[in-house]
Amino acid sequence: MTEWSFCILRMSFGARMFSQQFINTLIFSVIAVLVVKCAYLQFLYDNLLADADNHFPENDNLGSKEDNYCSKRGFSDLEEDEACFLYTRKINEPFIFESSGWCSKLNESEKTDRFCHFQNLCFLPYEDDFVFFYGPNSVTEQIHFGDPDVIDLSSVKNHSAYKLSLTFLSYEASGNFKIHWINRTSLIFDRFKPDNLMHVMHDDIIPLHHTLKLVTMGTRSSEESNPFDVNIILFDGWDEDDFILFYKIFTKSKLIFKEDMYNYGGMVCFADLYAGLIKTSTWYQYGFREPQGPIPNHLATGYHIHSTSKFILQNLNIKSRDVEEYIVILQRKDNRLILNKRELTLAVAKKMQLKVNSISLEEYSLKEVIDIIYHAKVIIGMHGSLLILAMFLKPGSIVIELFPFAVNPNNYTPYKTLANLPGMHTVYRAWANQKRENSISHPDWSPELGGIIHLSEEKQAQIVQQTEVPIHLCCNDPSWLYHIYQDTKVEISELVSVLTEALEKAKLMQLNTSYVWKALQPSKVRAVKCKFDANLLSLHISWQEPWNIRYLHYNTNPLYELLLQESSNTQTISAVVTDQTYVVLKNELKLNTPYFIWVRCFLMKANPGPYSDVAICNTSLK
Repeated sequence: MTEWSFCILRMSFGARMFSQQFINTLIFSVIAVLVVKCAYLQFLYDNLLADADNHFPENDNLGSKEDNYCSKRGFSDLEEDEACFLYTRKINEPFIFESSGWCSKLNESEKTDRFCHFQNLCFLPYEDDFVFFYGPNSVTEQIHFGDPDVIDLSSVKNHSAYKLSLTFLSYEASGNFKIHWINRTSLIFDRFKPDNLMHVMHDDIIPLHHTLKLVTMGTRSSEESNPFDVNIILFDGWDEDDFILFYKIFTKSKLIFKEDMYNYGGMVCFADLYAGLIKTSTWYQYGFREPQGPIPNHLATGYHIHSTSKFILQNLNIKSRDVEEYIVILQRKDNRLILNKRELTLAVAKKMQLKVNSISLEEYSLKEVIDIIYHAKVIIGMHGSLLILAMFLKPGSIVIELFPFAVNPNNYTPYKTLANLPGMHTVYRAWANQKRENSISHPDWSPELGGIIHLSEEKQAQIVQQTEVPIHLCCNDPSWLYHIYQDTKVEISELVSVLTEALEKAKLMQLNTSYVWKALQPSKVRAVKCKFDANLLSLHISWQEPWNIRYLHYNTNPLYELLLQESSNTQTISAVVTDQTYVVLKNELKLNTPYFIWVRCFLMKANPGPYSDVAICNTSLK
């Protein structure tokens, strides 16, 4: 081999060695860069998660955009789908947004008697303020700047507490706050007096049920018994109490209390929030502006009561069962005692030949009390909140309310009004003690329990000598409290007589739904036609019957009312009622005069249908 050949061979071998070393070095460098890059990305990712956790702590019952985003894409377990988890973390980062609100007035005379639906309304805990971020696209239906109070958060009429007021900020300020989002549909309201069972049911639970029906309309049956997929936010500041069970059964989520929102950290914003309670199911006002009594022209019916009772019974797993009829005496432990309860129980059982049970919340659980009342034929009790459980009685049952001396039953009627609601089918009777000697009063008790020794001797004597509590406003009238907290010896013969009459009335009661049909009216009369007969100088008028009466329940023929009016005179000159779909008018007609004619149908005079469109008839001889 020549020297040149050897040299070339060595150079070729060295080049291959150098090339391999270079490639190895390059590969090592690339791997090193990738490792560093990966570590850096992991660092950024960990920081992102930590920052999101600090700003948006997890809470299973609140709902989140994770739920909305992932459920739409079929992801049931967020931890198993990293892409979904990362995306929802990103959309929870702070951003600028606008609020909107739609309110409907329920009562024109009451400014705050509204029900509102908000988007992106926020609560700032450390200022105790609701914040509305106003922007160019904000909707403010029935919401006016400068209104100190926008809405009642309670269903109770004429009370100054429990108002929701708004503080307005520019939408641009929304990016300056640390925000905890609640994305699931929510309902916020105030409990009025959650330690009193009457107030719990009348003011909160029955209105809550029918408000939730409205909020979820179109997404579930109106009679579905499952809890609602809506957050319930109790904003009143009260703690949990003995009756919190009733609120819990209405939601699939854990109840949210006002104090919870102070623990979330930062501002709490609701993507979809309803505020307040629908008041159509309430029937009683407590005397804040005028003496207590039924709400004038209230709209509550037996449907409202029975629908809510059914929902509660199903969610407490209380089932109807066949039992012999029995009577329940509701007893109180500390005040308004029935002094001769044992003798009364034995006498009623003997006279009525029915079993008599005596129950109280001290001896039975709330669920057990409801179960016992649900299957009872009669409940008897002193005036007090426990009587609201009459809402669970079956149709054809009886409520007998007892009143202490000097307390006029006609002035305190929440349970009488309840029993007499259309469609309740409950017999109500009251018994009042007419004998002062059958009462024991407690003048030395605290004022809120009827004590009067803090008053002047003259005022004390005046109250003690009263034979009837004067009409008064709520809530601390000393005469009312003194007499209502008396203990009473019941006149057994009088009560047995009342009970006997009530049982006879219950036997005769027809359980029907006529009150429903009374609310249904015929549709508009159509095709009103008229023809003038020049020879007989008469108007022949005909029309078509309302299309819907063939589907309505009624026992009489439909009647028609016809109004005739000269076109140049606003006074009606003729009103005719007939059971036919035509009529002939002869009297009081003027020639060459145009007349306006309207016709309407009614099945019962109290609830007629609408008038027809106007028909014009001319008495021209031409």
